[in-house]
Amino acid sequence: MLSLAGLFVLVVAVVPAGAHAAERYAMPVMENLTLNRTLRLEGPRWNGAVVRNVTIRGVDGDGIVIRNVDGVRIENCVISNVAGNGIKLSIHGSTRNVHLVGNRIAKTGLDGISAGQRHARGVDHPGLVVRDNRIERTGLAHRGGRNHGIYVQASDFLIEGNYVSESLDGNGISVRSSGIVRGNDVRGSAKSGIAYYSDHMRGPSDLLVIEGNRVSESGRQQERADIDLLNVPEPAMTVRKFHIRDNEVSSIRIHPDYAALGIRPSLTANRRVGCGGQQECSPVSFGG
Repeated sequence: MLSLAGLFVLVVAVVPAGAHAAERYAMPVMENLTLNRTLRLEGPRWNGAVVRNVTIRGVDGDGIVIRNVDGVRIENCVISNVAGNGIKLSIHGSTRNVHLVGNRIAKTGLDGISAGQRHARGVDHPGLVVRDNRIERTGLAHRGGRNHGIYVQASDFLIEGNYVSESLDGNGISVRSSGIVRGNDVRGSAKSGIAYYSDHMRGPSDLLVIEGNRVSESGRQQERADIDLLNVPEPAMTVRKFHIRDNEVSSIRIHPDYAALGIRPSLTANRRVGCGGQQECSPVSFGG
């Protein structure tokens, strides 16, 4: 048992399948706690850590901060009434293969989940998985549209099966690099339901897939589409391949900057909500 910053953490010895006993390693496990301060998972001692069934409430800051770790899993946690971000992957240190699964995040001042990237400093979070989380009432600080339900600048992520509602300041899901946004239910966003904005470096895949999402009631505070490929501020960083398919939305908008760069997103089988699937009800538009 370790005590880290006043918290007691169970350390579980793990032997990988087929490994010799000499290859045993320790995996921190934190579970069934209630906290009223930020939980920080920083540095290699947290590699492979599992945080589950932890409740974090009433924090004047972020709920969980993660940096300089590999293979951390945050699952089935409840984070609410925090002034900062629910879960933040820091811009001050990279991670790899972090999984955020089945968490409930509500009433955050800033983003529900945030994963930063600083390409010039080599900071990224490859292998990030954000799956089956429920995120409600984010952006309560109202910082001019800069905070979102899920905000991922990191490259080649997977954002899948999340329920995101009442992103009160910005987008429901805002991504800035290559990756997959699949099977999410996004409702009641102040700006776009799902948006891509190319101000951070694309990843090795150079592909953004937006598929099988259901998006509604977007643009409550600013005229936006349910799915937006926004204007291109950094052509050198911009993803070059897009597959937008099988989404149920009222609107998809592609900014003219993409055509000017010779980028033609693939748009297939998207359906307008309540339309019945007729071709004349296509939700796609090309405009600023």
